[in-house]
Amino acid sequence: MRYLIINILSVLLLSLNAVTATAQPRCAVRVFGTGDGLPAGIISGLVHSTDNLAWMISWNGLSCYDGYQFTTFRNVPGKTVLPTNHLTHISHGQKGNLWTVAYTGRVYLFDSHICEYIDASAIIAEDDERKGAKGIRKPFELRKVYPLSNGHTWFVGKGTEHYKVTDSLLSERKGIERLSFPGNLHKVCLDEKGREWCFTDKGTYCNGKLFSRSCYDWVLVMNGKTWLEPRAGRRVNACLPLGKNHIALATDNGVVLIDTRTGKEKHVSVQTSGNRSAEVREMFADSKQRLWCFTDAPGVTLVDIGGAAPRVQWLHADLHGMAVETMSEKPLVHEDSNGTVWVVPTDGTFSYFDERTKSLVPYPLIPTNGFRHAIPRIRRYYGDHQGNLWILCPHNLALVNFMYTNVNLNRRKDNRDTRAVLQDISGAVLTGTIDGDLYGADFQFRAKNGIYALYRDRRNRLWIGTKGDGLYVRMPDGTMHHYLHDAADRYSMNSNNVYDIREDTRGRVLVATFDGGLNIIDEGKAGQKSGEAIRFLHAGNDLKGYDLSQYKKVRRIEVTPEGVVLLSTTAGLMTYSDRYRSCRDIRFFVSSHDSDDRTSLLSSDVMQTCRMKDGRIYVATLGGGCQLLVSRNLLADGLQFKEVENQSGQTVQGLVRDNEDNLWLVGESRIARLDRNGNITEYGADELGDANITEALPSHDSSTDRIVLATEGGTLSFLPRQMKRSSYCPSIVFTAIDYHDNNGMRPLLNIGRLYVEVDKRSFTVYFSALDYKENSGIRYAYRLDDGNWTYIRRGSNSASFTNFPAGNHRLYVRSTNSDGLWMDNVKSIDIYAEPTFFESWWGRTLCGLCLLFCMLYGMVYYMRQKKLELKEEAVEQADAGKVRFLLKTPEFIDENKAFMDKLLAYIEENISDSSLRVDDMASELKMSRTVFYERIKEIADMSPADFLRHVRMQRAEDLIKGTREPFSQIAYKVGFSDPKYFGKCFKKHTGMSPSEYRKSSKEE
Repeated sequence: MRYLIINILSVLLLSLNAVTATAQPRCAVRVFGTGDGLPAGIISGLVHSTDNLAWMISWNGLSCYDGYQFTTFRNVPGKTVLPTNHLTHISHGQKGNLWTVAYTGRVYLFDSHICEYIDASAIIAEDDERKGAKGIRKPFELRKVYPLSNGHTWFVGKGTEHYKVTDSLLSERKGIERLSFPGNLHKVCLDEKGREWCFTDKGTYCNGKLFSRSCYDWVLVMNGKTWLEPRAGRRVNACLPLGKNHIALATDNGVVLIDTRTGKEKHVSVQTSGNRSAEVREMFADSKQRLWCFTDAPGVTLVDIGGAAPRVQWLHADLHGMAVETMSEKPLVHEDSNGTVWVVPTDGTFSYFDERTKSLVPYPLIPTNGFRHAIPRIRRYYGDHQGNLWILCPHNLALVNFMYTNVNLNRRKDNRDTRAVLQDISGAVLTGTIDGDLYGADFQFRAKNGIYALYRDRRNRLWIGTKGDGLYVRMPDGTMHHYLHDAADRYSMNSNNVYDIREDTRGRVLVATFDGGLNIIDEGKAGQKSGEAIRFLHAGNDLKGYDLSQYKKVRRIEVTPEGVVLLSTTAGLMTYSDRYRSCRDIRFFVSSHDSDDRTSLLSSDVMQTCRMKDGRIYVATLGGGCQLLVSRNLLADGLQFKEVENQSGQTVQGLVRDNEDNLWLVGESRIARLDRNGNITEYGADELGDANITEALPSHDSSTDRIVLATEGGTLSFLPRQMKRSSYCPSIVFTAIDYHDNNGMRPLLNIGRLYVEVDKRSFTVYFSALDYKENSGIRYAYRLDDGNWTYIRRGSNSASFTNFPAGNHRLYVRSTNSDGLWMDNVKSIDIYAEPTFFESWWGRTLCGLCLLFCMLYGMVYYMRQKKLELKEEAVEQADAGKVRFLLKTPEFIDENKAFMDKLLAYIEENISDSSLRVDDMASELKMSRTVFYERIKEIADMSPADFLRHVRMQRAEDLIKGTREPFSQIAYKVGFSDPKYFGKCFKKHTGMSPSEYRKSSKEE
């Protein structure tokens, strides 16, 4: 009974999703610990600098996180001024710098441009000593730091002595001002006009001067007026601006709304049947100008002032003490980038506000990266520029990414793989699991083994294919038939592993098995009524033309309206016509991978085929991606295919079309839409969440245009027309440089100009596009000065240089967002590479002078020798006789050609040897290295090493143009042990990367 109830609930839930197709908010939670590079488990504070880099302090130093790794700046004896790594406070400074406070109470400015600490407390003490205050004043004891956006930072002391410093002048020991106010200075802030306000218990000061003897806590400038709160007779705990014309006050007697145009006030009580407390302790405002009020009572009170009269609603959410609850030490209200409000009510659990039902929905914060339990408690939290939530847990750091798309991710409690999915005629979604459970049906069913195929035929029969338990058929009257392989019956199924079921245009049911090939069901007259008297025709009986030795594993079946059946097998694509009288007459045609044919399948392991409405047929292969079938006649061997361009490189394990004739390519964690114009739009974790998509056949319902994909533990469904692509543009930061000297990486961060010493001109620069939601789909490109962009493979975030050119250069980097869309976010860094002696101007000048001297000396020497030769010739003519000998013209042998033929033959024989050296070639031709060098230089006008590289590049051009071999394999064949270095040499030789060269050769 319990099993039946679960199935009925699944039908109702999935049917509701089919009708509403509403989006649902989701969270992806990642927890970082010391094993992930976090310096300590206890985090004291966290901020984001102006470039959106995440900075955090702990008991073990200051760290930054760039989406890839943590970089920590600790106390280094003799190099760092920090007395301890235990930091207690962090806040923004100017130009990306950070203010930190050590456990000892001393203040330090971390200069992110040089990645060093500046001891602000010591500088202030030196300033006092310089001004003659040593021994007169008591040692300064810090109570709080107030950095202001105008570049000033206030150090508020425990007494009446305070300091104001100008951030930009601190390193120069300037810009320090000592101030004193009577009473306790409890707050410093900057108003909208740039005025500095100091609030004490003895009065209020503006720009250092007494403004009023009255005591205030809050200041706002609205509609040209300055508003100071609290007023006499009430205690104000929070003050928030609402729009352009209102101020909301959280008071000891509810909420007070002030109209800044008229000055009129309106009191709103927060007391309800669920909340008897009148005082609002904390208050937050969302983008809809609703107030979230926290009192001493459990829950949270929502005050909506959007209507004619404020509406007050008490909200609460808990999970009844379950282990998945997430409590918060402080009131938590966070609005993500999609406008969803997330709340932890007092004595409640982490929840989101459902705008449709106007209620809080509990949401377990369960991490996805190895931690099995929900986050139990939130100490502090921070929201970043993307709307992500950073949570300081008791012993680690958590990052919560919010996703709100039109993708419905339905999970089951068993978390087992879904291996079959079907959108049934009732609108319900039927799913079969790897354990044999069937969900979503209005009847109880469980197979002994996994359910791998679900199909509803024209006669309203439900076919259920399993892996190991044969085939089930449920008739319209509810009767169930089970078919298994029977060794004694040659017309039984020849395999119990069923992967797909389809009907051809003649109404025959086709069964794809994974070790018995194709089975065609032959139904007699009795079988058409009862489903009992049926035969399975296969290679073991009447299907004589089917080669079971090679094509026994069939994954999918596709039938075109013209009656052509396409079988996706592990050994190729098979086709045949269903217009036959006897299955003995069927002729099967085969297409497979041919390494010598660029138009063949890229891989013989075919995952699926998909026919579009306009007749296009796409084929997905394991390891070969997606290809378009270009042959018109499908009933032929060796069909021709064309590769789909701009694929991400992820395995395509499924294909499905929508009503607009777009093709959807399904991967393990990403999907992509291919439109009619060949444009590809990718969707990753931002849209799909943390879903792991299985190899099950995707399902499409033409009546609703809904696509359902099978996932680990459930299904993922969406409406194609509602899918949106992320428009987020991540900012880029340069993070580190690794000189190839085995001394490790060094941080870059906000450095404006990089100086590279002459012996360190081989290095790798690291960078990061700051997307804390999902960065696995980000790609980068870089260029030096005004050169061409070099595109980096997905998953890499660095650029390597060998023998970086001397002088001043500028390195540019750009990136895509997480969905693969290239963004206008170019970031650059200036690099000066120190030249060698011969690259410097004075070195070149000296070499030029030496060359000029040699030329002049040579000319003088030549003139002298010529003069001597003329003199000797005159003497010889005078003394010699008149006899002249007529010599026979000697036979001339082209020694250079013989030399080059022998050399090229040797190179041809050893071209794949990456260790081939000049000495080897000289030895082969029985010459010394010097003579060999001069001979090559004379014939080819290049050095032997350059000549060898030239020959390798010519052979690489032929292989890239004439074969479809991977570029790494070509690199090894022409003698390169590093494919990346081969790519650089090839681009230098031809002006194009290997992929660009292959593409251009295709176009020719």
